[in-house]
Amino acid sequence: MPDITHRTAKRLQEACGLPVYTGMLHWHPFVEETIPQMVLDGVSRAVVICLVPQYSEAGIGRYYRRTAAAALEVGLPFAFVDSWYASPHISPAWPIPSRPRRKDSAATPQPCPT
Repeated sequence: MPDITHRTAKRLQEACGLPVYTGMLHWHPFVEETIPQMVLDGVSRAVVICLVPQYSEAGIGRYYRRTAAAALEVGLPFAFVDSWYASPHISPAWPIPSRPRRKDSAATPQPCPT
């Protein structure tokens, strides 16, 4: 999974032209390592996208709590996206081929906003 995460981050960074960091719960780099590094790199606010593919308190909830604790410790304001799969801005950066959209789908991938 770390390889998929890192490939996703690289593609998202290329698509948006913004720095993208990765932080995980069970492997390096841990969330608690990444957030202080972001601040050292000059990041003053962040959008956190949890790539867990379904919402659950055990999964996304733990990412949120650990992110919030680490961000509070270093004073980094952040917005937390817990439903990345619903955003047309994220799907172009996803490295795993997805099924074709239905013809009646209202969502059309768009470039990341600047």
